[in-house]
Amino acid sequence: MSRLDFYRKMEFIARRDFSDIIERTGSDNESCRVYFFDTSFLEVWLGSNADPMIRYAFHWERRHVDGTLFRHDNAPHMRWGFVSSFPKHFHDGSEESVVESMLPESPLDAFVYFMTFIRNFLKK
Repeated sequence: MSRLDFYRKMEFIARRDFSDIIERTGSDNESCRVYFFDTSFLEVWLGSNADPMIRYAFHWERRHVDGTLFRHDNAPHMRWGFVSSFPKHFHDGSEESVVESMLPESPLDAFVYFMTFIRNFLKK
């Protein structure tokens, strides 16, 4: 499956399973975006068609809402080498607050996992 196919499938899942929290979705060959009712958005970037989870970022941008951001990614920044799931890690509210990432290995499972996190956060 190509990256664009993954992105379109993510859009479909967002509209079907998370319509209570989203406003709209969009994707192209570079990324998938999901826009939420609070004006925040999730941007998903997958690395390659051969293995989309070689490099990835699931970034929920909220800095314009309340100063926070949340991101699962696997960029091997050595400063996060202490994290048990390294190179996978989770930016928990800010760039500097980094903890273990439990993100699933499958791109679609990872998307549902993070969308569920976002729903729970927004429904607080």
